[in-house]
Amino acid sequence: MSSANRRDFMKTVGAAGLTASSALASRAGGKMTGGRVLGANDRINIAVIGCGGRGRSDAQSFADFGEKNNGACQIVAVCDVYEKRKRAVSERHKCDGFLDYREVLARKDVDAVVIATPDHWHSKMALDAMDHGKDVYLEKPMCHTNDEAKLLVNTVKETKRVLQVGSQTTSADQWWKAKKAIADGMIGQMIMSQGSYHRNSTGGEWNYTIDPNAGPDGKGEDYIDWKTWQAASMCSRTSARCRILSIWWPTMRRGTRWCSARRWQTRNIFLA
Repeated sequence: MSSANRRDFMKTVGAAGLTASSALASRAGGKMTGGRVLGANDRINIAVIGCGGRGRSDAQSFADFGEKNNGACQIVAVCDVYEKRKRAVSERHKCDGFLDYREVLARKDVDAVVIATPDHWHSKMALDAMDHGKDVYLEKPMCHTNDEAKLLVNTVKETKRVLQVGSQTTSADQWWKAKKAIADGMIGQMIMSQGSYHRNSTGGEWNYTIDPNAGPDGKGEDYIDWKTWQAASMCSRTSARCRILSIWWPTMRRGTRWCSARRWQTRNIFLA
């Protein structure tokens, strides 16, 4: 892929909500324990960790771009602790599927990973990926604590890897237009910013039903590696169903997303 096409690749993926200055621009040199050095014409091999709704969408976005742009990128591996999701997404992209993300990171043909797991795994997986020489597209939120944030920043510097934190509210075109309108004074003097977020159905609020047979004791595609799922969290061992229901992500992610976006759009006004 030419350097011009590589730049177009980054811009196009960014417009799709996967901001692209991004986790895919592999860089030669620097500290690496794995991965490969890409030439200008090499195809970018991507692995997706987390095959729920967000991970499936991300995988499809990259796959679609690769198909439309002479194989610029491809999905080569996917991972999920839920056998049913892992199998479905691996079959969709005709690639290998894994229950253990460490097996994905051990593959030398993987250039970059998309991390779209539940939040409590984000920082741990990103750190491990960079230590294995992978660039990272990390879904929001980046992490849970300030200490984790500092560790991620230091690891980016040490490994010379690229890490991009994904947030549609600072990536999609409409938010940039709103930011420019504010900066240009199009709405007059701004004295306050208030945001709200509403959905009109239970599906729109992501209140999905849980497969009744899925869990740590499930057989075949109903199996969930629950021990691994909760390993990076501070939670006590409860049933998979209760724990999944307790993490109602809109409360955390939506608040993080909208507060972050409003601060970004108004920082030169309220943070001057």
